[in-house]
Amino acid sequence: MAAALKLSAGLFPVYPEFQKAPDETLKKIALMGYEGIELYGNFFHPALKIKELCQKYKLEVSGAQTSWRYLNQAHLQEVMDYHHIIGNKNIIISALGGPWESGHKKTENTRSTWQAHIEKMNQLQEALSRNGFTLSYHTHDYDFNEKIEGQQTSFELIRENTNSLVGIEVDTGSSIKGNQCPQKLIAELGARARLVHAKPVKRDGSFDVKLGDSEDVNDWCKINLSCKQAGTQWLVVEPENERENGFTALSIGHRHLNNLVNS
Repeated sequence: MAAALKLSAGLFPVYPEFQKAPDETLKKIALMGYEGIELYGNFFHPALKIKELCQKYKLEVSGAQTSWRYLNQAHLQEVMDYHHIIGNKNIIISALGGPWESGHKKTENTRSTWQAHIEKMNQLQEALSRNGFTLSYHTHDYDFNEKIEGQQTSFELIRENTNSLVGIEVDTGSSIKGNQCPQKLIAELGARARLVHAKPVKRDGSFDVKLGDSEDVNDWCKINLSCKQAGTQWLVVEPENERENGFTALSIGHRHLNNLVNS
């Protein structure tokens, strides 16, 4: 029987606060009722500090969005050592390509570039698995709506050419922005959708909306059901509402999803 779906707070909306005051940030998140956090960004705080704070506030680390530049031979052992200490088992590639030019420049956005990334992802998965970790790829809207050399999208290339142990972290808002149905994607991915990002989005693709608001086009009931049927471990709330305080947005997200997840 699959473990129960749990709610995690993505730290992206409160990343500046987390950098400056990790204790206060995690305390606020725990008081909202979250069971976990998903780390984001560089190794800003010592691993032992994060472990201590998570134990203090009874929070699990559900995963860590990790820059591609750290997932290489020079840094991989450091990454694994850090996450062994804090107790995180899920390493997530935060992005490849896109406006950030992560891993390659826009002029290098070719099938051969993505095939090289995919080969490395398969190798990474094997190395991480030997050390007790999983590897996932976090999706963005361009992964769904930009065809590489007019053929397949990066999502299609990753799904079809990585081994089945490489997870795909569906971001609900970004998938909708990329003209996809998140609950359908989760159902199709099954066990590969071990982590899912809950991101509110408007019909026009704007993320400036409260989770569960009438303008939020996510169907949270269907997303929740798909997650449970797929065996998703964590539903990670990560709003990108620039008009809302990050803590407020996370609190609203937890209030809306908690009853669904626990029903």
